[in-house]
Amino acid sequence: MAHKPPAHAARGKRSFLWIGLTLVVCALLFGISTLVGRSSVDDTSDRYAAPTDLPPAPTPTYRVTDVIEGDLVRLVPETGAAITLRVRGIDTARADGCLGRETLAWASGLLEGEEAIVESVGTGGGNTLGRLILADGTDYAVAALEAGYAIHAGADVNSSYAGILRDAEASARTRNSGVWAPPCEGDLESPPTSESRPTTTTTEPSPAPPPVVAEPAPPPPSPSREPEPEPKPEPSREPEPYYANCRDVWEADAAPLHRWEPGYREELDRDGDGVACDRDRE
Repeated sequence: MAHKPPAHAARGKRSFLWIGLTLVVCALLFGISTLVGRSSVDDTSDRYAAPTDLPPAPTPTYRVTDVIEGDLVRLVPETGAAITLRVRGIDTARADGCLGRETLAWASGLLEGEEAIVESVGTGGGNTLGRLILADGTDYAVAALEAGYAIHAGADVNSSYAGILRDAEASARTRNSGVWAPPCEGDLESPPTSESRPTTTTTEPSPAPPPVVAEPAPPPPSPSREPEPEPKPEPSREPEPYYANCRDVWEADAAPLHRWEPGYREELDRDGDGVACDRDRE
């Protein structure tokens, strides 16, 4: 008669087998869930990843509509709202400062109606702060410094760009141009000296002389047959010069122009004092 194992030993073997099968099933389920989760994460990251082959976003183009001050302009983009830009890196005279009206006139002639791009670096005082670059590549801050209509205010620019602005300012100072010439001499707050106006003297009219009784004229001479002399040619007169703007006057070394001088026009005399283009040559 065969020997049978005890009942408790058989139960122990079956429990061991169930535990082993349970562990195997759990391991399989864990592996499947891990693969599924990783696949879903990869799919999501791929779905929402930013493409790397797109072209850079185009830089918006603006048009200058108004020059408020030498370093403050208003621009309108092709689409969107207008902005007021404070040009970084420079400071210019206000309207009541030294060379203020001349600075505003120069900036208006250079900027108004022109297309430009703005490299914004932030905001301040409700205005956008940044660089203003014209369509031909001209950096407005550099141009204003080289012309002597601005001074370098470099606290808000990086070192490389500040060096470019310092070189432009140094060029104007060497040439003694604009605000570096008298009466400003680098002080934008100094009021300009008033130009002396020409004085006119009035004289009392002299009394009319007594009437003179004319003596009878002698009889005309008998006509002669000598040929009359040919009239002398009149001396040629040079045409009066015409200056389109004060820069032409300065280049012709004709400044200042007074009201009675050839080439004077009221359009060149902004303050109407009878003296046109009366500032130092820029």
